[in-house]
Amino acid sequence: MTKSKALLMIMALSYFTAIANSQVKNIFLLAGQSNMSGLGGVVKNKWDGIVPPECSPNPAILKLDANLQWVEATEPLHADIDVNVTCGIGPGM
Repeated sequence: MTKSKALLMIMALSYFTAIANSQVKNIFLLAGQSNMSGLGGVVKNKWDGIVPPECSPNPAILKLDANLQWVEATEPLHADIDVNVTCGIGPGM
């Protein structure tokens, strides 16, 4: 990711967080490129679909998706971003 793309993403996060609602939220930036996409459960380019309980969706955990919309975070977190890669469980949840 280039510096300009990273800056744009941070600006988008700030903007969309400000307009999403007036409640205070904690924002965690998951940085690390391919290291963050997650390959847990991926064998021979196929994800087994198993989600451990600690990685289960939670309505309080949102993610900014590829369309810059806040949605409930679900595994695999990067499936809509890394479309040419088989994503699995990662450290994000």
